[in-house]
Amino acid sequence: MRSITFVVGICLFLALAVPSMAADISGKWVAPNDGVDIEFEFKVDGNKLKGKVNNPMFGKMGIKDGKIDGDNFSFYVLHPTNQQRVVFRGVVDEPIIRITFRTAGRGLKEIVATRKQPEK
Repeated sequence: MRSITFVVGICLFLALAVPSMAADISGKWVAPNDGVDIEFEFKVDGNKLKGKVNNPMFGKMGIKDGKIDGDNFSFYVLHPTNQQRVVFRGVVDEPIIRITFRTAGRGLKEIVATRKQPEK
């Protein structure tokens, strides 16, 4: 009986001690938004998310304070015209990712991104 309790205890400890594995969203993603395609270039490094967001209207913006935890991620970029934070939150739902973001005066917006196919 003691050995069963010990084994169950170890299993519980490991389940709680090991952080959830981050989804691998590394690579390029594209999401249509109001007639333009927003491109995301992600690089996952442990629980950190790095990369760029490319909006044809505003250019490339570097990801700041990027975090990924399991299937959830978040980051912000600085809007190039007024340096306001645009906060992005996403959920990985392979083969897509659902992304919400909020900009000043526009409220909350949801977009859906798919992996960008390599150019031939």
